[in-house]
Amino acid sequence: MKYLFCFCKSLINCLLLFFIIVNSLSLFAQDINKLESQLENLEGVNKAKAQLELSQAYLQSNQSKSIIYASDALRFGKESNTTSIQSYAFLLLGQANFIKEDYSKAYSNAVKAVNYFENNDLESFYITKELLGDISFEQKDFGQAVKHLKETFDYYDKNSDHKNAGFVASKMGSSYERLNNYKQATNWHKKAFEHFKQSKNIREMIVTQSILGGVYSNYGDYKSAKIALNRAYDLVIKHGLIDEFETLKERLKIVTENAESDESSTTDFEREKIENQKEMLSEAVNQRSKTLEEIEKLSKEKQLVELKIRVQQDEYEKNILAERLEKFEIQEALKQEKLEKENLKLALDNEKLLSEKKSIENQRLFISLGALLLTIILILLALMIKSRSNRKLAQKNREIERQKAEIEKKQDNINQSIIYATHIQEAILPSSKKMLNNFSDAFIYLNPKDQVSGDFVWTHKMDSKLFVCVADCTGHGVPGAFMSIIFNNILDEIIKKEKVEDPGKILELASSMLYEKVKEQDLTSFKDGMDAIFMTIDTNEKNVLYCGAKNNLIMIRENRLEEFKGIRRSIDISSKENLNIEPFVSKKIEIQSNDIFYLFTDGFVDQKGGVKNKKFYPKPFRNLLLDISSRSMEDQRKIIHNTFVDWSTDREQIDDVLVVGFKI
Repeated sequence: MKYLFCFCKSLINCLLLFFIIVNSLSLFAQDINKLESQLENLEGVNKAKAQLELSQAYLQSNQSKSIIYASDALRFGKESNTTSIQSYAFLLLGQANFIKEDYSKAYSNAVKAVNYFENNDLESFYITKELLGDISFEQKDFGQAVKHLKETFDYYDKNSDHKNAGFVASKMGSSYERLNNYKQATNWHKKAFEHFKQSKNIREMIVTQSILGGVYSNYGDYKSAKIALNRAYDLVIKHGLIDEFETLKERLKIVTENAESDESSTTDFEREKIENQKEMLSEAVNQRSKTLEEIEKLSKEKQLVELKIRVQQDEYEKNILAERLEKFEIQEALKQEKLEKENLKLALDNEKLLSEKKSIENQRLFISLGALLLTIILILLALMIKSRSNRKLAQKNREIERQKAEIEKKQDNINQSIIYATHIQEAILPSSKKMLNNFSDAFIYLNPKDQVSGDFVWTHKMDSKLFVCVADCTGHGVPGAFMSIIFNNILDEIIKKEKVEDPGKILELASSMLYEKVKEQDLTSFKDGMDAIFMTIDTNEKNVLYCGAKNNLIMIRENRLEEFKGIRRSIDISSKENLNIEPFVSKKIEIQSNDIFYLFTDGFVDQKGGVKNKKFYPKPFRNLLLDISSRSMEDQRKIIHNTFVDWSTDREQIDDVLVVGFKI
């Protein structure tokens, strides 16, 4: 029952610890989120202080965010000349960069902070000095580290802050150890131990004695090393800190082995002792030589001096013998202690084996029962969860299947409608064949974005005159196709019935009629319109009248390209006022045999592609037309198509594309 109780107690403690950690992290995250949400409504000093708080909150978990908030606060401090804000921001920047191991930036920021704190905030001043010491240590400038840390230690020691004094003293010891000053290193580690003792920090007391053992061992003072490690060992046993037991046992073994291997050699510790003894002897000899010069005059003094020298010599020889005896005793004690510890270890191992043997059956029984119970509970939970999940999954699958069938049905209806709309558009709009038959050599390149297009060609022949229009209805797909059919009917009415021939008047009438038709059908919220280029070609008079609504016309004559600009106005149907902005006016071009004209919408030049995913742009398009103008119209159509495909590659097509070319 004892083992079962311990097992249950450990399990409960683990669960409680887990709950506390999760709860603490949740509260911490809530506090940060709350502070960040409040930050948007704060201004001035209050905002800067909140930024410093957030920088402090993120210091351990997210140094990059900590630096961002500290930098924002620093910016305000500089703009408002608030030195206190600047100083705390510099300190936080120093700490964050130190954790990120960017020691150069950390030191620079800490130095800026310490100058302000020295006269205004002593506690922050010494926190910053300690940070400077830590940075110097990491930069291997141990002398500078000692300088900063000594000031910090004196402050903590004076204020009886034993915890922080202990940590700073330990850092001092480590710094002196790196400087190979073992005396100072041991002195500071001893001070650290005393302060940890005052603050009842048992674990740090053990760690400090363990470090002392290592320092003494490196110095060659194995006796002191063993004393320090045995103190740490006793603390571990006394306070039940079993996790430190194996480490200390290993260190004691290493010290013992080092002592045995160094029996025939001289350590730094022993060399220092010998040097001290040599100095004593040298001093005695010097004194003796001085008294011999005066022996003839002062016989009594001679006797006193000789006696003094002899006493010193005897003392030296006595010390030598004592040292040898002490070394011998240490060696014997080490051997005896090693033997005792081996015997003790054997006894402990035997006792441990017997104890484990007695308890192992009970442990196995309780563990087996616990595992069986836990397995049954987990299986039942899994079955319940799976059953519930299966029900929810089946319900979701049914809903998904229903929605899928509904979507497929709607999609099928839409596709049928689009196909029907395509047939209607093809039936109403003039055919490409009719257009091509009106010229000796011509091509039409139409590449819709969707199945139906908002770009279209309208053509009509009346006597010696040929009317050609290329239009781009705003939008594409079904809405564009709808507008193209309306515009086609309007053009039929204006030209075929009303017999209007002037392109400017045709576009002006089309604008008015389009607006009226939209108004009739109560479609005033319909914002679409169109861009177009209209040409009236008179084959008898050898001229062309043209007018463009935001669309241009290109002519190539004798391998020279000329572009005729349209009016910067669309056929806009959103309001009647827009019809009177700038009138559509026709312009005349005298034509010659073999002149080539190109009419086009903006779909080609606006298409993104190429290596940099940029638009094709008008200038490269004009160069393309000039380069291919000497080829047949069918070849030109193919080149334009291939160029568009190569340019756009696998990128989405932006708009409908229409290019029409014909030769006079």
